[in-house]
Amino acid sequence: MSEGERRGNYWGTESISDDLKSQRGVNYMMYNPQLDTFICVVEAGSFSKAAEELYISAPAVIKQINSLENSLDLQLFERTHRGLIIRKLVNRSIRMQNI
Repeated sequence: MSEGERRGNYWGTESISDDLKSQRGVNYMMYNPQLDTFICVVEAGSFSKAAEELYISAPAVIKQINSLENSLDLQLFERTHRGLIIRKLVNRSIRMQNI
């Protein structure tokens, strides 16, 4: 039995993330559940339908979207009595490029 198998890991390291942390200069993407929630809301068309698809509550979806909007300092959706409208963000990105 190898040392890695004794530690309970086939690859012989503590974890894959430890290997990634030790590799300097290597870029890798981090998973962001808020982005998954945003995509699901866009595809579903509402917070409640997205919540059903994600198997979480509608308030949890709203909280994730609000958190994403706050971290980006953008309003991603217009909330109306008839539902959600995705905001056009092209103008803001053009303004940011000109700064």
